[in-house]
Amino acid sequence: MRVVKLKLDKFRGFGFLDFRPAGHVFLVGEPRAGRTTILAALRKVLDPSSTRVRPSLWDIHRPMVELEEGADYPLTTVEVTLVELGDEIEQQLDDRLELVDAVTGDLSTATGTSMVLGLRFRYCLQYNPTDESLEHWVEYTKTAARASKKDRDMLQAIVIDRTLPLQLRAEGSFRSLVASEDEERLNGTLSSFTDDVHSATDALASSDAVSQALKSMSGRGAAPALGISRTQFESGVAFVAEDGSISGLLRAIQATLDIDDAGALPISAHGSTATSILAVTEAIAASKSSGKILIVDDFGDALDSAAADFLARMVRRDATQVWMATRRSEAYGGFAAEEIARLSLRTGRPTVHQLSSKPSRQERVRRRYLSQLLASAMSSRTVVLTEGPHDSEG
Repeated sequence: MRVVKLKLDKFRGFGFLDFRPAGHVFLVGEPRAGRTTILAALRKVLDPSSTRVRPSLWDIHRPMVELEEGADYPLTTVEVTLVELGDEIEQQLDDRLELVDAVTGDLSTATGTSMVLGLRFRYCLQYNPTDESLEHWVEYTKTAARASKKDRDMLQAIVIDRTLPLQLRAEGSFRSLVASEDEERLNGTLSSFTDDVHSATDALASSDAVSQALKSMSGRGAAPALGISRTQFESGVAFVAEDGSISGLLRAIQATLDIDDAGALPISAHGSTATSILAVTEAIAASKSSGKILIVDDFGDALDSAAADFLARMVRRDATQVWMATRRSEAYGGFAAEEIARLSLRTGRPTVHQLSSKPSRQERVRRRYLSQLLASAMSSRTVVLTEGPHDSEG
């Protein structure tokens, strides 16, 4: 699955943005120019949990529009055009597919070598100034029909966020990776795990120490205060993990790692570098096995230079499509020059700058200076060119 067009209309700092990625997307630029905003917009469409939380007034572009009395407030939208959906998704969503140019992301009724079946998906945020209420939803642009949870789960992206890696909870990247190997066998294993936990908690509840403590409580008024007999109270107490569901059990456990003399320790105890390495590598594997888009903000902030360079190259090589925002120049090495999207506030508004995907010979020669001279300045507002032919050419 791949995004060929991202269109923002009145979303946060962008009054309007029509962005056409050339394969992977490597977002760099000065602070506050909109790197995180672009990834947040993408998540509004491709993260099924985006509409489960309360909509935010801060997602609407500022300054707020002044309306005539009774007029509707302009809709805030984020539209994504997807191609390379895979046979299963194309069959499930056959009536929503459209003919799309795989290079530009534009719709067309003409046939050609670049025309493929695609899907337009749109996040909408509606503000009602009369009662200051907000409503948000995700719909198919073609029909304006709202997307179901099942459909959004199929189109879900893999997101690297602040949660710990190696989580088996339903929304985790590691769970997605395990399920892609053999989902039926995983479900059987989780069912057996639940039965084993219930057996263990039953044994705990019936142990001599617990039984004696319950008898002590019952004898001191617990049973009559509840309006039940002492026997009913003493035999009616049991134990469950959180809400007793399998998802509750999985939220209550965390992975450990044994890599040195300290023995098995929780992932977080091994430090931020180890945690980041595991989070990135599980997301790469999950994206590769499922064909889903990978989204990562602030890549490499907790990594050393060598790890940032190495893992960025792995992401670029193995992910179906990655949208990466970073402040680390070391991460650039694995990406093509046309995959860089540099954001600036030069005009006072967030602006995205891209290089041509079809450079001339002279342009190709010049692009070698990106890694040699300019990569370390990609998050700077200003670059000062000093004496020397190479500096001037760069």
